[in-house]
Amino acid sequence: QLEYFAYLTKGIIKSKFSEKIDFSSNRLNDSYGMLFRKIIAAHSEHRDEIVWAYGLRGDKPKGIEHRKGLCQITLRNNNFSDGFVSDIIKALNYDSYLLSLNLQKNEITEEGIAMLLTLLSQNDSWVNLDLRDNPGFSLRKHAKDIASKLRSNTNKMKKCSELFKYA
Repeated sequence: QLEYFAYLTKGIIKSKFSEKIDFSSNRLNDSYGMLFRKIIAAHSEHRDEIVWAYGLRGDKPKGIEHRKGLCQITLRNNNFSDGFVSDIIKALNYDSYLLSLNLQKNEITEEGIAMLLTLLSQNDSWVNLDLRDNPGFSLRKHAKDIASKLRSNTNKMKKCSELFKYA
């Protein structure tokens, strides 16, 4: 199954304008982490290259060309644990375009949750992070901090979109 998914990964990477991927309820495990890391990194790099090319001319990208690409990843109800989180964090650290990550109903422990929360604290693009129904997630312990950061990111995005209206 992993080798077939590797072929699918190549197609998702080449499809620079896929905005959403959903691999929920596929019994995927940590061994798929490297492939998802490649997908995230490829989409982020493509967007960065667009911004860089415009920057060479002293311009900023016009319109939303540099925003097209992967924005939402839904991986709920699989068998991902901390190893998977560790793999995708390597790409997510450099991605400033992903808006939503849904890892609900996996096997992520407190260690993996802590890695994601650390990344969230440094990330200004995420407006959704769903970690419910993981062994390491506690609604009482984590929900308030996650909601506060996501709300802050959403407000920043709203302000930014208002600025672009009048540019």
